[in-house]
Amino acid sequence: MNNKDKEYFSELKTSMNLLDVNWKALESNPPCKRNITEMIEYMKTSFNKWENQIKGDDKRYLKVREYAKKKKEQN
Repeated sequence: MNNKDKEYFSELKTSMNLLDVNWKALESNPPCKRNITEMIEYMKTSFNKWENQIKGDDKRYLKVREYAKKKKEQN
């Protein structure tokens, strides 16, 4: 992932954390609490998958750059 994607992901993750922190204000309404709890869990799962994808992509890109550097040094 490029830096702009990482910045966007970071902003989304911060927003998710703020939503989670402000959750206590909604605890007085059980139906609302249940729906928002489900939404928060879904978002956390999605963000974790996205974060793992970014980490995997970074590792692959690093290997490609190292391979290209070795090839260039051999020539």
